[in-house]
Amino acid sequence: MKYITFLFLFISVLSIHAQSITIIDAETKSPIPYATAILRNGEYGFVANDSGDIELYNLIQSDILQFRSIGYITKRIKQSEIKEGDSIALKSSSLQLDEVVIRPIKAGEYVRLALNSVADNYYPDSFATKHYYREYLKENERFVNHSEAFLEAIQTGYLSGKDSFDLRIQAGYKMKADDLSFMLKERNKEVKKEMKAANKNGEEISEKDLQLPLEIGNPPFLLSIDPLRNVDQKFVINDDNVDFLDSNNHEQYEFWYGKPVEYGDESLVVIHFDQKKKVHKPMLAGTMWIEQSTNAFVKIEFGISEYGQKHIVPGYMKAALWIYGLMFDIKNTLVEFNYQSFKGKWALGSIRLKADVFLEKRRLFSENEKADFTYECEMLTSKFQSFPYSFKSQQAYDYDVLISDQLPHTPKEEWEKLKRESRTYK
Repeated sequence: MKYITFLFLFISVLSIHAQSITIIDAETKSPIPYATAILRNGEYGFVANDSGDIELYNLIQSDILQFRSIGYITKRIKQSEIKEGDSIALKSSSLQLDEVVIRPIKAGEYVRLALNSVADNYYPDSFATKHYYREYLKENERFVNHSEAFLEAIQTGYLSGKDSFDLRIQAGYKMKADDLSFMLKERNKEVKKEMKAANKNGEEISEKDLQLPLEIGNPPFLLSIDPLRNVDQKFVINDDNVDFLDSNNHEQYEFWYGKPVEYGDESLVVIHFDQKKKVHKPMLAGTMWIEQSTNAFVKIEFGISEYGQKHIVPGYMKAALWIYGLMFDIKNTLVEFNYQSFKGKWALGSIRLKADVFLEKRRLFSENEKADFTYECEMLTSKFQSFPYSFKSQQAYDYDVLISDQLPHTPKEEWEKLKRESRTYK
């Protein structure tokens, strides 16, 4: 009888094939990027891509999935009711937050209250993680760089005075990189000049040494910029301490409450921030979502403030750019941190960097050129594990080498299997 029961369960699992669905906004019908489908008490789930698409697999008939995203009402659906190609529509949420909690506390003070609760809310001990990593750069919708990898990491706890990350690379994939087309002739001229000058001085230099770096992020960098890790450290951009979580900078920022929202079974306090208009340097603007019951940060996202963009390039540099006929427009910048529950605490679940920039060259050049650049880098945590832990991958991550130059050869079958599981977490 035991064997029959086991066979029945095995067959029932196999009978459920992978299903591709899309999470959309119920009102606008637009996809919801990075929405999640949660099951089994939150210990297992799937993360949508930037188009709202999720591939579900390894499900059983009794599973009930919770589809959710910050700012939307959670929808619960039985697995048996989901069909291939379905669109799951989520309605936006707004809650009436407890007035007794909010009214006496200014938004900036509420942020400081949450910061003072980091020691109570985030995992204190060293732990192990598995990750899916992707980075790409597109020029006029053409990929000039695209790398993906699966990694293992051992991280120090959130209360450690010094951050440390031991990484291993399990598998990788790299699209053959192309050269940037923008100002290619002018850049080639500059390369030849540099090489000629180097040879004259007896230096050995190659064209590869002078290539523009197409990779900006890397896994240890993404882990290290988590703003809740060792919260006493400074988050620095362009030699200015612009950290909106540092109370020393709060006088340069405006904080205000947004409408509280639902997230799973919790309500989140929403706090927006932006630099004050009188601050004449590149600062940040964004939103924080804080769990009301614990004061834990669940999500933090920000980009360069619209006011601050005017001060990214100093005045004298703008004049130089005008002389050389260069114009730029920063359309969008985004840094996004999402946190996941881990053994009753919180830890970084994903980080995403994105930027959209337009460049145009005019005057003094033999031909006009325009380019829209899109850069995106993301790293999803697919598994958390406390100690003891042993690495499954042998290849150590080399901090001094671009990740695209150290990706191991991965057989197609193995890569496809890992890729299929890339947006799943346990």
